[in-house]
Amino acid sequence: MDEPLRKRQRLHSPTDLVADSPLAVPLQGLTCSICDEIPSNHYFTLITNKCNHPRNICPDCVKGWISSKLDDVDAENISCPGSVCSEVIQYENMGIRAVGSANLVRFGTLTTKALLSHDPNYRHCIGPDCISGQIHEEGADAPILTCHDCGFKACFIHTRAWHSDETCKAFDKRLKSEIAKDAKLKREAKKLKAQEEKSDRWVEKNAKRCPGCKRPIQKSDGCDHMQCSKCSHEFCYICLADYKAIRRRGNSAHKKGCVFAF
Repeated sequence: MDEPLRKRQRLHSPTDLVADSPLAVPLQGLTCSICDEIPSNHYFTLITNKCNHPRNICPDCVKGWISSKLDDVDAENISCPGSVCSEVIQYENMGIRAVGSANLVRFGTLTTKALLSHDPNYRHCIGPDCISGQIHEEGADAPILTCHDCGFKACFIHTRAWHSDETCKAFDKRLKSEIAKDAKLKREAKKLKAQEEKSDRWVEKNAKRCPGCKRPIQKSDGCDHMQCSKCSHEFCYICLADYKAIRRRGNSAHKKGCVFAF
């Protein structure tokens, strides 16, 4: 039978803790090493019982630190906010005064889920907006996993919504086929891109771009007086000078270095 996460959480319920952390003590006149303020209640917290630095961090900074880290890292890897301390915060070190009741409950939930996640039969619920999880004791022998909290049905083996129209074996076969097809398409796209890049390099080396529309033009034979078939712009193929200017001014309109310039 599945065992809901909420049952396992009873092992670490916040109500089992004293209201104030035993590591929080009043120290008159001391400023917090993080915010540089004197707490109104003069309480300072040593975050873990392994910290060897002075008690110089106020409760507000501790709460803010833990709250931000609960969004960034695994709850079981949150370290002390002290600048020279790397001790990991343990659940049993906490109290409501030290971290705030909301953080305490959330920390307990996340650490419990992290602990349970080491069980190979544990799964987080992937249902919309559900944060529950449970141990599916039947494992792969009964692949339909139904969440005790929201009722969402997932596949225990594939960790996705239950594929009700096909067995896990059929799902695997289809998935492998789709992966192979996708890989083939990617190879073909990569080959096409390489061909296009090769063609672009050839064009840049062997053709010139129309000064009017930038279309690549390659001269095969004939004179150097070119007319673009796309925009009808006329220019000298050698120096790209505009033929309107050449008609008005003669060969002096060719650019310096052109065989027709003088």
